[in-house]
Amino acid sequence: MNELKKEREEFNKKKARIQMADQQYKDAFDDELKGFKERVQLRAREKLEEAVKEIEESLQKCFESRDLEMLKEVIATIPEEEARYHMKRCVDSGLWVPDAKAAEQGAQEASSETSGAE
Repeated sequence: MNELKKEREEFNKKKARIQMADQQYKDAFDDELKGFKERVQLRAREKLEEAVKEIEESLQKCFESRDLEMLKEVIATIPEEEARYHMKRCVDSGLWVPDAKAAEQGAQEASSETSGAE
C-alpha cells in the first residue's frame, strides 16, 4: 500500500511539472504571437505611409478626402502607365480596396458564419 502511495505522489509531481511547462510554453507562445502581430501592424502602417508619400499630391488629396469623383478626374489627367503604378501601390498598401462594398459584405458574411458556428 505504501508503494502505491509513493507512485501516486510521483505521478502527481510529474503531472504538476508538465502543467507548469505547458504554462511556460503557452506564455512564451503568447508573447511570440503578440510580438508577431505588432510587427505585422507596424509594417502595414509603414507600407501605407510609403505609398502615400510616393503618390502625387493630387492623388493624396483624393484619398484623404475619400472623394471618388475627384480621384477619377485626377487619374484621367495622369499618363495611364503612371496611374496604374500608383493605383497598384495604393491597392497593395491597403490604401485603396477595389470593390470595397463587396469585400466588406463578404467579411460580414464570413464573420456571421464564424460566430454562428460557436
